[in-house]
Amino acid sequence: MPSMALARTALIVAGDPDRHRFCTLRLYAYDHSSRGTTRCCAGREGPQAEEGGVMHTAAALEQLHTREPDSGLVHVVVETPKGSRNKYKYDRHLGLYRLSKVLPLGLTFPYDFGCIPATRAADGDPLDVLVLGEDALFTGCLVTVRLVGVIQAEQTEHGKTFRNDRLLGALETPVNRPAIHTLADLRAEHLDAIEAFFMTYNHLEGRHFTPIGRHGPAQAKQLLADSIQPFGQAQGALHGERLQ
Repeated sequence: MPSMALARTALIVAGDPDRHRFCTLRLYAYDHSSRGTTRCCAGREGPQAEEGGVMHTAAALEQLHTREPDSGLVHVVVETPKGSRNKYKYDRHLGLYRLSKVLPLGLTFPYDFGCIPATRAADGDPLDVLVLGEDALFTGCLVTVRLVGVIQAEQTEHGKTFRNDRLLGALETPVNRPAIHTLADLRAEHLDAIEAFFMTYNHLEGRHFTPIGRHGPAQAKQLLADSIQPFGQAQGALHGERLQ
C-alpha cells in the first residue's frame, strides 16, 4: 500500500502583491514497492488524472481526525495565512481551496486562520481557529495546536443572529512548546486588537460581529466537544442520502 504525502506548488499571478499566497495542493504517492519511485497522482495531464488527484486530496482532508492520537493535540488545517488580505475557504465538493474574498484595503489576518476537521459549528462550517504563531504558514498546511481559549461572539447577517465563536490555539510540535497556555498569557490589548479585526472587516461587509465573552482552555475544549456530535449527525445524514 503506497503511503501518501501532500506537496505544494506555487501559482504565480503577475501583478498581484500577494501572489506568493496562491497555491494548490498536489498529492503524491510514494510507492516503496517500486524501488522508491514517486508517482504524481495530480500532476499528470488530462482530466482523469487531475480528477484522481483532487479526489485523493479531498479524501485525505475529509478523513482527518479532530485530534492527534498520540499527543491529544488538536488538528488544524490552515486556510488563510497570517498577513494575507485574501481569505481562502476549502470547497469540500471540489477538494480544492477557493478564494472566498479579498479583505478591505488595510486589513490582513493577524494570525493563520484555519479550521478543525470533523467538527461542525453553529453556522454549519467547521470550527474556526486562530493559530498563534510567529511566522505565516500556507494554505492547506496541517498543524497541531493546544487550545488556549475562545472569544465568544454573535454575528448578525441578513436579519439573523447566530453564534460565531473564534477559538485560539497555540502552535505546538514535539520540539516546539508554546509559551501561551491560556488567554491570561496574552495582554488584554492584544485580545482587543483581535476582536477589533473581526468587528471591523465584518462591519465593512455589512455584518455585525459582537464579542460577548472571553474564556480559557476549559471552555474552548467544551466547545470543541460539542461540535463533534453535530458533525457526526451531519455525516450520517449525508451517508443516508447517498444510499437512497
